Amino acid sequence: MAIRSFPIANTIPIYANYFHAVSLSDETTDIFSVDSFQLTPQQNYESYNVIDKIIKPLKNKSVLKPDGDKLLLPLEGLLVLPDEALAGQYPLVMIGHGNFIGYAILNFKDNPPIINQQTGKVTSEGKYKITVLDNPIPSYNGYVRLQNTLAEKGIASYSINLNIVNTLENNELKSFKKMALDFNQRILLFFLHLKLLKLIAGEPLVGDEFPIRFLEGTIFKNIKDALQTSTHTGLINLKTALQGKIDFTKLGFMGHSRGADAVSRVPAYFFKGSTPTDPTFPTNKEVNSRIKKLSAQIGKPSQDSIKCILALEPVAFINEEAPKEHGYIIESQHTMYFVGVGTHDEDVTLDPVRIYEYPKSPKAMIAINGASHFRFNTVWANRPADDELPDELDPPHIKLNLLDLDMHQDILCNLYGSCFTATLANQTSEFKRFTKETKFPILLPNAIDIQCAWKFGFPFGNPIPVWKELDDRINEPDSQKLKNPFEQDISAFLEERENAGIFSIKIPIDPSSEAEKLSKYTHFSFRFAKGFDLSTNPERVEEKNFTIEFFENDNLVGKRIEGKDIKDVQLKAIRAFDLKETGKREFEYSILLQTMEISFSGRFSTAELDKVNRIEIKIIPDATKSPPRPASVNIGGSIAAAVLLGACGAGGAVYLGVSEDNRINVIGGGVLFALIGGGVTYFILKSGENAFAFKDFLLTNRQLP
Repeated sequence: MAIRSFPIANTIPIYANYFHAVSLSDETTDIFSVDSFQLTPQQNYESYNVIDKIIKPLKNKSVLKPDGDKLLLPLEGLLVLPDEALAGQYPLVMIGHGNFIGYAILNFKDNPPIINQQTGKVTSEGKYKITVLDNPIPSYNGYVRLQNTLAEKGIASYSINLNIVNTLENNELKSFKKMALDFNQRILLFFLHLKLLKLIAGEPLVGDEFPIRFLEGTIFKNIKDALQTSTHTGLINLKTALQGKIDFTKLGFMGHSRGADAVSRVPAYFFKGSTPTDPTFPTNKEVNSRIKKLSAQIGKPSQDSIKCILALEPVAFINEEAPKEHGYIIESQHTMYFVGVGTHDEDVTLDPVRIYEYPKSPKAMIAINGASHFRFNTVWANRPADDELPDELDPPHIKLNLLDLDMHQDILCNLYGSCFTATLANQTSEFKRFTKETKFPILLPNAIDIQCAWKFGFPFGNPIPVWKELDDRINEPDSQKLKNPFEQDISAFLEERENAGIFSIKIPIDPSSEAEKLSKYTHFSFRFAKGFDLSTNPERVEEKNFTIEFFENDNLVGKRIEGKDIKDVQLKAIRAFDLKETGKREFEYSILLQTMEISFSGRFSTAELDKVNRIEIKIIPDATKSPPRPASVNIGGSIAAAVLLGACGAGGAVYLGVSEDNRINVIGGGVLFALIGGGVTYFILKSGENAFAFKDFLLTNRQLP
């Protein structure tokens, strides 16, 4: 298949008016049209004049181009298209990279603030050293292999240049608000590039506020006019390739790092019917207004037209002030949301697994042991400005299972590529890769494992019912906030107990309701994790010591399903980076909730399913662990050990010879040994507790081929 690549850069000079928000409250300052403006991006650092340090140098280096009294920003990216012989229109994936050196190096580490260690006060503010590059870093070229893979499957993709966002800071000091502005700037560029593609593809627009310009020689033209009159070979070829060939009702978005958070918030600017939506996270009024106007211009795109979003190694800062205003509002049942995280992410650690909790659309989470942050982007992976890996990833630590560059690219193309081929290329069987029913076409080392959670029916939105939530049916165990060793900071059904007895989670089903007849569904699933003491043997695989039973009243329907027979999920802690308060990243073990799923096919007849009025999950004693001993054994054994070791301690002191004046030492030694002996023995005899966490009880109808 003849894949076609179109670099949209200085060879096809396209520009647009761009607005950069300097804060949430400043809605008028346009740093592209003022003579001076001070930025103070970090506490305890000197401010700097962004016009003198960045804007003017970018103009002098011809990155920014003057058009009358305005400075225009280049719209650049890499467009990759399938073979032109392919009939019909192509689905489109928009790709946005994250934060990396772009047009300038903003160095604040060489001159940090000087702080008085006794008073804690700053005696000298830190300073930024800003160097505008002669050759900008083309981060948008870092996903070429993925783009080629998509093109081979009949999917067009466009990776856009977000360097301007990485170069310009804002004056917000709280992390969530600073990042919210950053993400919104990226979304603004996504919509400018969507407008560009629609214009070149010959799609009608509603109005033309914020026109896109084409530089014909030394003269700027509205690109709508240039598309009709220009003799520029690159623009003509681009128009020929795109005219009528993009299906804008079948969109995918992929974001990496900060780009991942941005694409997770893009649906906030798409429409529900004829109604525009409002983002729930902090925004600058001018940037927010521009995005909304661009969204209306390109035809009020429906949220249902977004078929897939992939958030790869996201940042996912918590909004401490208003936790519900996170911005990840994805509710269309036609949108499949994927989040991918790696244990060796040297930039953002494993915390972003929490981003999976927010979308209400079909979704899946993939945690890959050994995946890092930078290596998914080939430009970043070979970055000249930072050749050395962090200390934690240096060669002596390769035993920690860090995957090499080629393996990262294989994962990006063949694992994360499945997110788009399953949703946009009608290869629906690839959904089974995320449920572990089939394998991804990659050869992973034996030491590498992939942990998954998922929540989807198929096809999205049809037939009805696709899924049914069951969590609100459960009365016990209590829903509590998870703590260590569980990685997700969420509320879940939590039960803590020793390795004895059985407790049940009972889920009532109403078979008289057409929506609850189990025969309407194909699968029953729930997320589950077993939290155990990670200090003794953290790399062990835990037993799935539960059973699943279906009842008609008190009569068992079908056969009991043993947790140990669910072979596609391993309950194993993963060793991942954790960012310490000291700023150093250390490897810590974490436990993730994974989805347990059973298929009704081959287990139950339709008649049996329609009788079921209760599902029970029973946690049973773990046969691989010692059962708790009776209290009499624990206490009696501890007392005996205390007496024995206490006597040994005192006797030993006497044997060695103790003067009458040192008798208190003999007594003290005896008491000390008694306490140590009793405590150690009690710890040995007492069974350790396990914590069982449950979430997302679900019936799904997913009839995948």
